[in-house]
Amino acid sequence: MPLAAIEAMICGRPCLLTDVAGNAELIRDGETGFLADSASVRAVSDSLERMWNAREALRSMGERAYMWTRRYLPGDPADAMVETLLAEKTDGHSMSREVA
Repeated sequence: MPLAAIEAMICGRPCLLTDVAGNAELIRDGETGFLADSASVRAVSDSLERMWNAREALRSMGERAYMWTRRYLPGDPADAMVETLLAEKTDGHSMSREVA
């Protein structure tokens, strides 16, 4: 997932992203931002036009983007990683390998 998009959403800004990598997991098109069908000039231009036409709703879209990040992304990734590692260790599954 693109870090710049996540940072923008945490700041309450809707994003315009192309439908590549994990972008479709971040953006709900028309609700938390805009998702261009591809990385083509036409697709991005169409999404920019949709964004311009929705300019009155951008503030509320940014607020929904912020709420999405609070709901679905960990507050502190380091804490989330430690919790995952500890849970795996207590379940009997360790990520470390024994050296023979």
